[in-house]
Amino acid sequence: MIGSCSSTYQLGQVIIKVPRIDEEAEITQDNAKAARTEANVYRILGHYERIAIRFYISPTNDLILLEFYSDGTLKDYAAILGQRSDRSIHSKGVQHSDIRLSQWLPDSGMDARPSDFNSSDMKNALS
Repeated sequence: MIGSCSSTYQLGQVIIKVPRIDEEAEITQDNAKAARTEANVYRILGHYERIAIRFYISPTNDLILLEFYSDGTLKDYAAILGQRSDRSIHSKGVQHSDIRLSQWLPDSGMDARPSDFNSSDMKNALS
């Protein structure tokens, strides 16, 4: 996967992060600086239960090895929860038009519940 500053690769249960090489030398230098910043932040934070587990940081700060988390990202999780709710909403003929994350409210079981339907399309709504 290519991010804005780094390229990431999965090797088994490990994520390998390296600075992204760009055609423009200045962008490549900025990416290397961002990688050094990230490496230093991981060193400052140490091993902490609420951040990704790091296995290794190279002495030159241009390689970071992190634990692979098979459940995806929070964005992936939000998309799955949204699809579940959208199917139910769409089955009633309603199109929820404001799907920003701030419109999804987690219940006590951490299931996302959509809210704020004031801009919804009800042309095909079943009453």
